[in-house]
Amino acid sequence: MAGCIVLLGAFVGQAQDIASTVIKVLPAQKGDAIKLLVTNNDGSAVQVRFHSDQGPIADDRITGSRAGDGFLKRYSFEQLDEQSFWMTIRTETTSSLYKITRSDDGVDARLEEVTHTFPVVAAR
Repeated sequence: MAGCIVLLGAFVGQAQDIASTVIKVLPAQKGDAIKLLVTNNDGSAVQVRFHSDQGPIADDRITGSRAGDGFLKRYSFEQLDEQSFWMTIRTETTSSLYKITRSDDGVDARLEEVTHTFPVVAAR
């Protein structure tokens, strides 16, 4: 029985080692805003792009110690005219696309697509 527990422990440890970056877009408590939460980042740059049917709206790049293992950043849309648009978040290992919709009740962020990129490992 102890061998079975050790094997399970080794599997869980490996799963945690290969965990990819987690990206979440959350509604802010007040105002016309959202919060971007990025965890398990390996310190690589995070690129954030806002775009609508008419084209690009804004770009942001989080680098260096701010990207670190993870961060929480607030984005406000009070000066923006569009009622719906997309937010693309890219890290070295993950790309996420969110549809952002504004209403009188606040801002809604709906996950549309996630792509995970893992390094290629050569096998003999």
